[in-house]
Amino acid sequence: MKRKFKVVMSGRLHRFDAKAVADEAVEYPGCYEFVVLDRERKPLVAFVGAAAESIRTSLEAHLSGAARPNKEDLAALSLGGEVFYEFVSSSDIDCKEEHLDIAGALISRHRPPFNAGPLPSTGKFSEVDLEEV
Repeated sequence: MKRKFKVVMSGRLHRFDAKAVADEAVEYPGCYEFVVLDRERKPLVAFVGAAAESIRTSLEAHLSGAARPNKEDLAALSLGGEVFYEFVSSSDIDCKEEHLDIAGALISRHRPPFNAGPLPSTGKFSEVDLEEV
């Protein structure tokens, strides 16, 4: 079965540092992206993650080095060392496990260098697509 999710992104890039994460990161499950600037100063999605419980908690784990990639890994890929994050602020999922399907579709779309291996998936759908609204 094919599934098209409607997603709304957070609408802006947030700095990936302790203050911004504490002040701005959300406390609900979902998908997030780390974004860096490439050599032409264009945004590049470097990693897509799916937070089972809290996007803020997942971001804090990357900041502390408890989860990979950590901030240093990401900064090494970025022109000037700047790292940002954005997240899916809403979607039409039926259950929170479907964040895995959205993360898999985002990885397929952006091909982030820090996402290797099989795509995250619930296994419920033969094909997943996203519509940003």
